[in-house]
Amino acid sequence: MSPLRLDTQTNQLELTGFALTCTRKLGEFAGFVGEATFLWPRWIFLRLLGLILLLFFLNLTVEGTTLIGVQGLDPLGEYLLKVKSYFGDFSGPVAHPTLFWISSADTMIRAVSWLGLLAAAAVILNLWPRLALGVCFVSALSFVVALRGLAAFEHDDLLLETTFLALFHAPGGLRPRLGNHSPPRPIATLALRCLLFRLMFESGLSKFLSGDVHWLNFTAMDIHYEVSPNPTFFGYLAHQLPHWYHVCEIFLMILAEILAPLLMLCGRRPRLAAFVIWTAFQCGIALTGNFAFLNFNALALGVLLLDDQALGRPFLPQAVLAPIRGGLRRFFYYAPLAYNFAFSALLILFMAEVPYRSLTPHPNDSLLYQLRAYRFTNHYHLYFRFTNELRYQIEFEGSNDGGKTWRNYEPRFLSNRLDRISGFISPYFPRFEGSVAAIASSGNPALLFTQIMTKLLGVNRDVLALFKEDPFPDRPPTKIKALKWAYQFTDYETFRKTGNYWSRRALGLYQPPLTLNPATGAISEELPLPAGLFN
Repeated sequence: MSPLRLDTQTNQLELTGFALTCTRKLGEFAGFVGEATFLWPRWIFLRLLGLILLLFFLNLTVEGTTLIGVQGLDPLGEYLLKVKSYFGDFSGPVAHPTLFWISSADTMIRAVSWLGLLAAAAVILNLWPRLALGVCFVSALSFVVALRGLAAFEHDDLLLETTFLALFHAPGGLRPRLGNHSPPRPIATLALRCLLFRLMFESGLSKFLSGDVHWLNFTAMDIHYEVSPNPTFFGYLAHQLPHWYHVCEIFLMILAEILAPLLMLCGRRPRLAAFVIWTAFQCGIALTGNFAFLNFNALALGVLLLDDQALGRPFLPQAVLAPIRGGLRRFFYYAPLAYNFAFSALLILFMAEVPYRSLTPHPNDSLLYQLRAYRFTNHYHLYFRFTNELRYQIEFEGSNDGGKTWRNYEPRFLSNRLDRISGFISPYFPRFEGSVAAIASSGNPALLFTQIMTKLLGVNRDVLALFKEDPFPDRPPTKIKALKWAYQFTDYETFRKTGNYWSRRALGLYQPPLTLNPATGAISEELPLPAGLFN
């Protein structure tokens, strides 16, 4: 045999071996091959997810009717009537899936929020997890659709997508305990790990594909902590560090969001390394800022990179492992064919959401766009672009002496005092304050603020309860105005001398001032109202 032919055969064998190795590693990533089991990671993941869902619904039991109730800031009933008149009786509910088509009364809003809260508690207590997760998904989707601009956050989308996939990942039965009789389905494990991959990889890649100058010139972390939604004391300290440290942070971000997801595909040990990197990265973010339940959802998904063997064999003796392995091998034989086909089709759609495609919206007639209404597949562009280099905040002030003196309505969580900085609020998300801050950062006045000011003039107790305290215990206000401020961190030396974390400068009126006529009860504005609620 000639040396040339021998070399060719050797190369072919090497390529075949490489292809087989890649196939095996991808099979291990999906949970289709290998001896690893995933009972304890699933158990931990579902408990963490249940806690996040509990806090999601807990906020809505407090704020739901105030935000979208009959007398709320943005009444849901009026919106649904407009949707029905535009789309029709059938297409409206299909395009805007929510239980509130049954009724948009305050009683229904409270009922759905409590239903979701009880279902989330059932997930935590491991009671009928599949049914409980299904109830959580339908209830949460109903609120996200109903809240509209008040739920335009990536952490809401991520929670819905995670809950939907977890429904197929959860064990069956009323009280499944560890679920060794119902091991995790490989197709569901693959779908959740693909979601984690997309969350990591899209978030990292989109930062550099967006063209934002702050990421391209490595100055993003110099302003990140200052403009993040609700920085903590550790975020303040991190902001004080030199530029070279912030450059290192960007390289750590590249390691966690671009390289780590690739490690996930390279076998068990690299996957465990990716888990460590991702967990440390998310813990660092959670310590420096309050990003609602986003980081905790990401941490929960990261647990699914583990297996029972990584957590230690004492958890699962061989007597338990043997039947589980046998069950994994026989899964597709016993699983209903229709279920596998339908879920595999959805998985193909999830995998279609590659980063480069996510930078541009899908055509309105595409299947992915239609599924977007149900949050089955979403985009994740976490801080891929900085719209502002300063932190903007809106403050409401009232007067009950004709405008001679003004008193401030202090938020409950996002304090506007210069000497205060937020504690650790997450994974709880104060939706009212978070929405006000997000809309204010967009720079466009919104009718929502006029609604808030009107309710404060009318001394609406539900809206007033969203603030820390009533600044007018003596006599109700007759004037309300909204001011816009630009906030910046002080340097550490200033903090030591004054105790102030922030410095600020006024940017003028953000919203037209409103005046109440005590004699007639009429409310008048000094300037015309904006055209839209969320401009």
